Amino acid sequence: MAKYYSFLVFLFVLTFNLQAQLNCTLESNVDFTPNVSDVWGYASGGAEYAIVGLRTGVNIQDISSPASPVDKGTAIGANSTWRDIKTYMDYAYVTNESGDGLMIIDLSGLGSGPITSADYSNWEPVIPELGGDTLKRCHNLYIDAAGYAYLTGCNLNSGGVIYVDLFTDPANPSYVDHGPSIYAHDVFVEGNTMYTSDINDGVFSIYDITNKASTVFLGSHPTPNTFTHNAWTGGNIIYTTDERSNGSTAAYDISDPNNIEFLDAFKPLESINTGVIPHNVHVQNDYLIISHYSDGMVIVDASDPENLIEVGNYDTYTGSGTGGNGAWGAYPFLPSGNILISDRWTGLYVVDPTYIRAARIEGQITEMGSGSPIPNATVVITHPQANSGVTDFNGDFKSGIAEAGTYNVTISADGYETKTVSATIANGTTTILDEVLDLLALDIDLTYFKVEKTENHLAKLNWGIITDHEDLEFEIERSSDGIQFEKIASLSKRGDVVEENHFSFVDENVLMGKNYYRVKLYDIDRSFTYSRIASLVVGTSVGDLISIFPNPLQNDEYLNISVPRVSNSLTLKVYNALGATLIDAKLRTNSNNRFSKKLLSKGINLVVIEEPGGIVKTEKIVH
Repeated sequence: MAKYYSFLVFLFVLTFNLQAQLNCTLESNVDFTPNVSDVWGYASGGAEYAIVGLRTGVNIQDISSPASPVDKGTAIGANSTWRDIKTYMDYAYVTNESGDGLMIIDLSGLGSGPITSADYSNWEPVIPELGGDTLKRCHNLYIDAAGYAYLTGCNLNSGGVIYVDLFTDPANPSYVDHGPSIYAHDVFVEGNTMYTSDINDGVFSIYDITNKASTVFLGSHPTPNTFTHNAWTGGNIIYTTDERSNGSTAAYDISDPNNIEFLDAFKPLESINTGVIPHNVHVQNDYLIISHYSDGMVIVDASDPENLIEVGNYDTYTGSGTGGNGAWGAYPFLPSGNILISDRWTGLYVVDPTYIRAARIEGQITEMGSGSPIPNATVVITHPQANSGVTDFNGDFKSGIAEAGTYNVTISADGYETKTVSATIANGTTTILDEVLDLLALDIDLTYFKVEKTENHLAKLNWGIITDHEDLEFEIERSSDGIQFEKIASLSKRGDVVEENHFSFVDENVLMGKNYYRVKLYDIDRSFTYSRIASLVVGTSVGDLISIFPNPLQNDEYLNISVPRVSNSLTLKVYNALGATLIDAKLRTNSNNRFSKKLLSKGINLVVIEEPGGIVKTEKIVH
């Protein structure tokens, strides 16, 4: 049963949260008695339809008049909390995780009346190549422009992708072949390239499927929260969601699958760190349309994928709490431009978006006098829309909001005077704002600060100050990336007043690779400032310090991976030639890690060693 609400009827419900509707207008809401899951769209002959997954089947709504949906009937299916829907030609194809295989709905008669039981059927083939079992259930599917369907998370092929021919006879699919036997939670295909979301491994993977009988692994990359739920591309950029509390929608440059580059990660700033979960992302004209559970639907301008800015939203969830409550799906591809949102508890929403480009701002923040870049400075535009820019090691920041105008911009950093300037920003452009900050006025002058390597490869810090104070306190801080610092020691000096003071400290726990240091200087009133940042390289890169042997494996029983003392957590993944994961383990540092060769495949195996920031070493091993 469905209940219908126009915008005027529903307005009183939404007045409590008008700020949550940014550049979006509600056309209508259809509230279903059974809970809903995903949503997809279909257009034919000038008419538009919403196809909604219900717990008990699939409902179709004629939304040609978006303010007045018309029920076109329900295809009854297995009871399931999950349904995924895609369309090809005049058919809808539906997966669920309970049974009945692949549901096929003939949509060609929607213009003349509701669907009946004669309009839908279930495809439940027995596939000998995949063990001879019946296709019973799948988690997800995608259909490409050529008419191939890609089924994922099925009870066959260990949940790996299954290739299906729809183009020969859309009403009667046929099995073609299959991809690697690696569980894929979601799949997206563009041209002859397939992108899988390998949720259990926390990575997205890229394959060449030009020859469906010979899938070729091209590369993979972990996502920020290592729970890769879905992925969608826009040109050479892929966007991924991690279905985790406080998870991210991340952007990567995939122009070279062997050297995938992280660009940016988006989280709704209005609800940052409150447990909000992203679900699915779709890409339309360089906009990301994200179903964001308790935050509803969010639109992000991705025209600059290194600076993802929210420019629209519609919050469908009126309850309390976060988790998996709220918007499950968001479909943005109708000819009208309307967006369909499926909320788990309150049904289907038809929303009219106004797409605008973000008003962006970026620049560099440096120190007055020295010109040194200031990391971890915050840059905030005074505006009701939440925003935040944070400088990196080079002092660079990126930020923005949806609304153009002239605003105050406040820049602050520990140890520096806060500064507020005026900036004019415009939609579709990036305003450059380079600013300098003064050190806090303390009764201490730092005359020099340097770091040098000792004979036994430790780091020695030397600095000098001029002050009239007897009691001095310093904290020595170290970083592996030049941005996030931690205190490693404290020093103090008490005694006679002297004109100049010289100090030194030796770091006996220096990190392999690059080390960044700074000194925090306290005044007597506990105000403080920082020295500039100095760096020192000890050894070489982490990857160069790791030994993998023997290669090839012949009479040896073990693959050895020797790891020196490093600061980062390292993980090992070993793949066979088809891209299947053979080993997924954490590596012990300052130790030799041994793995039985029985875990490897005969032939070529790819060893990938990663740290939280990315891949540090890859090597092909012959077994």
